[in-house]
Amino acid sequence: MQSVFQFIHFGLPAKLPETICIDEFKGNSGVWSPKSHRWYRNKYHCSISDGDSHSVIDVLDQISGVYLNKYFHQFSLEQRKRVKYFCCDMSNGFVSVSRKNFPDARICIDPFHVVKRLNEMVDDVRLRYQRQFQDAGDTESLKKLKGIIRLLKTREDNQVKYWGARFHENKQRLQDAFEVAPDLLEAYDSLQFFHDILASWPYSVQYEELTEWIKQYTASDVEEIHSAACTIRHWRGYIQNSWKYGKSNGLSEGLNNKVKVLKRVAFGLHSFESFRKRILLTCGKLRLSKDPLSVLEDARNGKEIRL
Repeated sequence: MQSVFQFIHFGLPAKLPETICIDEFKGNSGVWSPKSHRWYRNKYHCSISDGDSHSVIDVLDQISGVYLNKYFHQFSLEQRKRVKYFCCDMSNGFVSVSRKNFPDARICIDPFHVVKRLNEMVDDVRLRYQRQFQDAGDTESLKKLKGIIRLLKTREDNQVKYWGARFHENKQRLQDAFEVAPDLLEAYDSLQFFHDILASWPYSVQYEELTEWIKQYTASDVEEIHSAACTIRHWRGYIQNSWKYGKSNGLSEGLNNKVKVLKRVAFGLHSFESFRKRILLTCGKLRLSKDPLSVLEDARNGKEIRL
């Protein structure tokens, strides 16, 4: 199989999809330099996926804006105008690439990244209180904040389902924590409020509720909450596009889990090209121009297989 794998070659995608999903992932692979006798690795790589067919179309070894702009400019302007939606995270780099290369694309930021940012905000508030209690030697208050991070991040609608028989016990643990850390209660409420917005329908209701959320929490005196609310206010238009057009970057997020499995099974991959081939074979939309047995025979005869 290794001899066959060496002859497989993935070229540039024939065309760009209408919905592009883009995300970075940790790869730690690169190119071997015979001159220096060492590997030149990049810590993060970039995946580009078709959001409509749910398949990976290419994997790049760098995530810099200059590199991505150079890559997408290999496609004609007509091809780039075919892209109608560009799904990414809250990254200035990705948004800048979209604006520069896809003039007709609507940028959509997945709410997953917003919830992730709010989860981090809640944890930052918790950790601040923990440090305060630890410095003050308040062990009783410190105990109340230990081991509740999962409880803080659980959506209230799912608490009965997830906690089961421990529902009342966990509710009391949260209440005890809020009594000694009042800022944590406000952070928790802001997260739950945003979960309610995600569950709302239709888009007009979500728009109004998000306006209220931003107005309420950008005025917060808690630094962590104010900072998170300002971040969401900055990206508000692109977040709303995800709701309005029903586009998600979940495909790219799911790829990250598959990549972790590939790396673990292979016990790490030094060569980026080998890593790229494995990802495209596993997550791409493979189309063979020949019968699989003919492809195998060509590989055995030393012919390059181009997909």
